[in-house]
Amino acid sequence: MATVLLQSAGTALGSVFGPFGAILGRAVGGLAGAALDQSRLGKQVTPLRLLCQVCVFHLRMKAHLLREFMEPCVSLEV
Repeated sequence: MATVLLQSAGTALGSVFGPFGAILGRAVGGLAGAALDQSRLGKQVTPLRLLCQVCVFHLRMKAHLLREFMEPCVSLEV
């Protein structure tokens, strides 16, 4: 998570120096964020693993919302 936040901050700060500064700021922010994430988590978080975690969270939220929405409908039919 720190990777994403520091990439965004680096892009914003680097954009003061133009497009090249934004690219460089994003790269530096990403490297700093990745190092921070790795030190906090104790293991390397790959982009694929992060994407899988986000997808699982998204599916769980959809299932929860679907249950909440369908429960009143089922009780009305009975």
